[in-house]
Amino acid sequence: KFGIGRSLWLSRLTHAIAFAMLVMLGVKTPELSHFYFVGVAAAGMLLIIEHWLVRADDLSKGNMAFFTINGIISLLIGTVGVIDVFLSR
Repeated sequence: KFGIGRSLWLSRLTHAIAFAMLVMLGVKTPELSHFYFVGVAAAGMLLIIEHWLVRADDLSKGNMAFFTINGIISLLIGTVGVIDVFLSR
C-alpha cells in the first residue's frame, strides 16, 4: 500500500519508538537496573543490523532480518528483564 521504500521507513520509525519505549520502561521500573539496559542496548544494535540488511532494492534478506532478528530481540529483552527482576530481590 505504501511502497517498499516508505514501508521500510515506517518500520524504522516503529522500531525507534519501540526502542524508546524499552528505555522508558527501564527508567520508570525500579526493579530493572543496568543489566536490563545492557539488553536494551544489544536489542538496539540488533535493530540497526536488521535495517542494514534490508534495502529497498534487495529484499532477499527480509525474512531473516524481520522475523529471525525480531525473535532474538524478543527473547533477549524477556530474558534480561526476568533475570534483572530476580537479581533485584
